[in-house]
Amino acid sequence: MFVIVCFCVALQALEKHKIKLVWDHSILAVLADGYDVHYGARSIKYEVERQVVNRLAAAHERGIIGNGSTVRLSELPAAGTRSGAAIRLRVKLKEGVDYVDIEEEKDLKYPLP
Repeated sequence: MFVIVCFCVALQALEKHKIKLVWDHSILAVLADGYDVHYGARSIKYEVERQVVNRLAAAHERGIIGNGSTVRLSELPAAGTRSGAAIRLRVKLKEGVDYVDIEEEKDLKYPLP
């Protein structure tokens, strides 16, 4: 189910904003930590919105990502345990440039066109 939701988010980002999303398989486990049997699929949607979509939207509003950007989602482990792990968002603004953390705005050496 998480794969389907992530795929839908990636497709929407590409179609609406020309932003390519790629992710490491390990983020599915991080998202699964937020699953609640009582709420079912709604808890999956909420977790993806909370950990991915809202952060992408904030980065887009601040001008950190835009048309032609590639965003990689990967696991950011917490102090040697899986519990409490988060998702790291990294951006590549153009081909041939390394990914940089979205939260570290000062590290972006290449402004968006």
